[in-house]
Amino acid sequence: MPPRYLSGARRTRQARAIVGAALLALGVGFGSPGCELVAVPFAGFEDYTVPAAYELPHRSTVLIVEPRSRAAEDERFARQIAARAHVQLDRNLVNPAKPGKPVPPTSDEPGLSMVSAAEVARFQDRRGEAYYHLSIEALGRELNVDTVIYAKVIKARLNDQGSVLQPESRVSVRVIDARTGRRLWPETTPGMEGAATGWPIETGGTHQTTSAGELSPTMRDRAWQALADDVGLDLARLFYAWERPQPGAAAEAEKRRVERQKRSNEAVLR
Repeated sequence: MPPRYLSGARRTRQARAIVGAALLALGVGFGSPGCELVAVPFAGFEDYTVPAAYELPHRSTVLIVEPRSRAAEDERFARQIAARAHVQLDRNLVNPAKPGKPVPPTSDEPGLSMVSAAEVARFQDRRGEAYYHLSIEALGRELNVDTVIYAKVIKARLNDQGSVLQPESRVSVRVIDARTGRRLWPETTPGMEGAATGWPIETGGTHQTTSAGELSPTMRDRAWQALADDVGLDLARLFYAWERPQPGAAAEAEKRRVERQKRSNEAVLR
C-alpha cells in the first residue's frame, strides 16, 4: 500500500484525537454548578472519506484500458470501462465542482488535463493492428501526453449461479511517465523496476435476479455494462478522495437497485 495513503489516514486520526482531547479539556474547564459535562463524539467518529491511493501529476494524461483479448466483446468492455472512468476523473480532478481544484498551472506543473475517451478510441481505430504493438511510452508519445494511466483487464466474466448472474472482473493498474518510461505508481521493490505487475482492482456483484436459463442477450448486455460502469468507477477512485456510504446506506441502495433491475428484467421478458 503506498506510503502517502497510510500517512494521510494517520494524520486524519491524529487530528481527530487532538480535537477530541481539546474539546474535552474545554468541557472540564467550563465545569461549574448547574453545568453538565457532555460527552464529545468527535474522538470516536469514523471517517468515511477514502483518500486517493495515488495523486496524479498535474500534467497532460491519458487513460488506456487494454482489453483481455482482441475479441470484439472484450474491446467493447474495455472501452466502456474507459468511458466511465474518464467521466469520473474529469468531474473530480479536471473540472471539479469544489473550489480550490484543480491545482493552478505553474511553469513546472502545467495543470492536469485528460485526453478524452472518444479521442483514444479514434486513435485505436486509426492505428488498427499496429496499435497492439505500441509500448506504453510510445502510446504516450503518439498521444502527446506526459502521463499514462494503463489499466489491463485480466479477467472478466458473467457467472451463472442458479437463479442469479454474478459478473466479476480483475484489472491491473499502473501509472507511467510517458517521457521516460518510468513507472510512477505503484512503487516497485528494488530489482523489480521492470515488473509488469500493477495495482489490482477486483470488482463484482449481482446484477441479475432472474433464472439464468431465461437470460436474454439484452439482459447479458446490461450485466456487462453494469460491470464496466462499476470497474470504471473503481478505477477512477484510485486517484481522488471519495466518501464511503454510511452504515445502512449501501444496503438500502443495493435493495433499490435490485428492485429496479428486477422490474427491467420482467419488462424484457414480456
